[in-house]
Amino acid sequence: MADKEIRVLLIEDDEDDYVLTQDVLSSCPENSFSLEWAAAYGDGLNALRCGRFDVCLVDYHIGTRTGLEFIAEAIAEEFKVPYILLTGARDRSIDIAATRVGAADYLEKSALTSGLLERSIRYAIRHEEDLAALREARCSLAEAKDQLEIKIRQRTKELLETNESLKFEIAERKRVEQLLRHNAMHDRLTELPNRELFVDRVNHSIGRTTRDAEKSFAIMVINLDRFRVVNDGLGHRAGNEVLSVIARRLRDSVRPGDTIARLGGDEFGVLIEDVSAAKSALECATRLKKLLDQPLQINAQSVYPMFSAGIAVSSLGYCNAESMLQDAATALAYAKSRGKGRFELFDVSMRSNTAGLLELESDLRRATAEDDQLELFYQPIMDLKLDRIAGFEALIRWRHPERGLLTPGDFLQIAEESRLIVPIGRWVHREAARQLRVWQGHAPAHARLFMSINVSRHQLDDGDLIDDLRRTIEATGVEPSDLKLEITESLLMIDPVKTSNVMNKLKEIGVELAIDDFGTGYSNLSYLRQFPFQVLKIDRSFIRAMALDEEDLKVVQAINSLAGVLGMDVVAEGAESAREVECLKQLGCRYVQGYYFAPPMEAGKVAKLLDDNREHKEPVSAESYKLARTG
Repeated sequence: MADKEIRVLLIEDDEDDYVLTQDVLSSCPENSFSLEWAAAYGDGLNALRCGRFDVCLVDYHIGTRTGLEFIAEAIAEEFKVPYILLTGARDRSIDIAATRVGAADYLEKSALTSGLLERSIRYAIRHEEDLAALREARCSLAEAKDQLEIKIRQRTKELLETNESLKFEIAERKRVEQLLRHNAMHDRLTELPNRELFVDRVNHSIGRTTRDAEKSFAIMVINLDRFRVVNDGLGHRAGNEVLSVIARRLRDSVRPGDTIARLGGDEFGVLIEDVSAAKSALECATRLKKLLDQPLQINAQSVYPMFSAGIAVSSLGYCNAESMLQDAATALAYAKSRGKGRFELFDVSMRSNTAGLLELESDLRRATAEDDQLELFYQPIMDLKLDRIAGFEALIRWRHPERGLLTPGDFLQIAEESRLIVPIGRWVHREAARQLRVWQGHAPAHARLFMSINVSRHQLDDGDLIDDLRRTIEATGVEPSDLKLEITESLLMIDPVKTSNVMNKLKEIGVELAIDDFGTGYSNLSYLRQFPFQVLKIDRSFIRAMALDEEDLKVVQAINSLAGVLGMDVVAEGAESAREVECLKQLGCRYVQGYYFAPPMEAGKVAKLLDDNREHKEPVSAESYKLARTG
């Protein structure tokens, strides 16, 4: 404060005391004070109203009024100056009263010196500044508190709304996951337990018989002998209706404790609990056969199904369900070899029939080595948004010199078990990439066609997979991203860590990865983020049921939305009707494949279609492609 003049107002009715005070201030070491005198109570208040003083000295006696009254009234008017009370008497009560009304200090005139007065003034000014700062801080704090309360109320509202949204999202996700888990253990068409659940229940029954020797059971594997005739003659929808009717008949014919399952395709399994002997199992099979042999009415046409069945009983001492299923399947094969339309009870002598499987494996080894019997068929994948063919899925066929054209269901199991699938897979990659590059070169409009290729578990285990793909890409000149490797959902559970490592290496070389048959395996939604997938293929079982069941429609919608959030493309498999395609369009599903557009075709037929459209210099539209196919 030494460099600033301090303006002092003295309220004093005695002129001598005014002169005395002026002399004391003049003798202050800093001599930085200016003094103004107000001799009357009202004059003092008027002077303060001008707002030009830094401190106010107030005598205890001001005419008929007191300095305490003056200070109280000045503070009430909120003059922002400190007040020092001057009195001629030493009275402790006055000191206390001065403090109570708001005076900054209390001085006795008889003891007044320049040093004491200067120190008191400067202290009072600093005290007033501190009080002003404190008032400002309190005001700011109050404002901040109000703003904070507003923000808290707003944030609380937002959190409550978010919480409700999260509750709904969690409930919806749980519902979808529960439905997916249910679907993972049940067949979508018939709602029967699937193979995985059937195996689990057979293993439980084996455990019971192990603990109690008096307990016994049997299983049957049932197969429709002429189901392919129904499919080819009446179409896949009629075939599905046949399977659904058979499933209902089987469900209605067994006891509550028994289990009916669809093992795959046109094959069913029956678990018959608590049978006393093989004879009881044969009696049950006879009863089932009579029921199943009844004709079916499909599309106003009578269909007479024929069935073959193989039976295995637990008395042979099985350790696991797969062994028992294999023996029941062997008995089924034996029944078919003896003319079909019959059932057989397994005995160990039937195992010699596996020689036929060994012969087929030998033929497959020869076909793989000679590289002249294997062939790729291609099923188009349509882009509904752009109304054109977006790419193809490569599907292997085997032209057996004696058995004719075999589909994957006829030989892939043998290829997997013998690990022939590894060299076969390498050939598929090379041939599919080569064929894709040829088609891409037909016209600029076809330059972005892609190729989807299935990958098996043994191929993922093959240490040369990555290098083989690199060599294939370099040799054919295809863009790595135009190759989409499809990995079935069930493979993710076998060795998730190893599978993830291989998939990351595949992603590094640029190929895209698709999760196939989504919703049919054991995996959950978290796997979509754990593995580096770019494409999700919705299993055909969802698509078939979607157009008829609102719950299934919601599942497809949820899967499609989830994939969109994760930045994945979606391909719907198995579309067979215009209604299914229209549903997929409404759900915003962009890519679709299925018999509605085309079955898998030989490369020559695909090339002809692309050649016919080359002169238009634009991709083949879905509608023109349908017309070309049906025409």
